Amino acid sequence: MAFIMQFMVTRDRLDDRILQELLRDGRISNLALAEKVGLSPSACLRRVAALERAGVIKGYRAVLDPQKTGVGFTSYVTVGLNSHTKSAQEAFERAMARAPADRYQSAAELSGALLAWQEGEKQREAAMIALEAALGQRAQAASHR
Repeated sequence: MAFIMQFMVTRDRLDDRILQELLRDGRISNLALAEKVGLSPSACLRRVAALERAGVIKGYRAVLDPQKTGVGFTSYVTVGLNSHTKSAQEAFERAMARAPADRYQSAAELSGALLAWQEGEKQREAAMIALEAALGQRAQAASHR
């Protein structure tokens, strides 16, 4: 943790430019990235590796076209737990970890959990019914642990 905090303090404009370019195009070659930020390829590669080691860069992902992948909508659902203990939260997380990967995409804790659920346009009504049922079952399972 101390190293990461130190890294955050010592990060400079070149690191920020590297991060900006990688946000725009995570598949950019090291040579092209080095040219855009004004570094030699070896210096650029060292900086990117340092950003990865420090956890600033956690990974690289593909951006999918929702229409071409059949995702018709995203719904955001707030979930309230009966108990706000660590064990209740962990039980909820375990229950959501068992959710089908093609239906449940991500969760973020705000003052509860926020779930993003995606389905194809033709399955909207079925998705809403399934969403209500799944959340009801998972919330009930989590509250009984």
